[in-house]
Amino acid sequence: RGLGDVYKRQIRDVSGELAGNWIDNYVIIEAKALLISSNLTIQEICYKLNFSTPSSFTRFFKRITGMSPRKFRTLKVFPNLIE
Repeated sequence: RGLGDVYKRQIRDVSGELAGNWIDNYVIIEAKALLISSNLTIQEICYKLNFSTPSSFTRFFKRITGMSPRKFRTLKVFPNLIE
């Protein structure tokens, strides 16, 4: 087993979450923060977060949050960043 496997197992054992879920949650928190607090376009945010295309970023964001980045940005009251 590689060192990465050890860390993945430790994260799962301690938190009950898969390491990939931790990474997804971190990326979503960053995306939400940028959508709320910056004037960057969704395309710029996509590349800043290392997505290859805006459509892949939008699909990822919608899968996790249930709404598109554009819809999230138009909300007048923002949901909790970590939900």
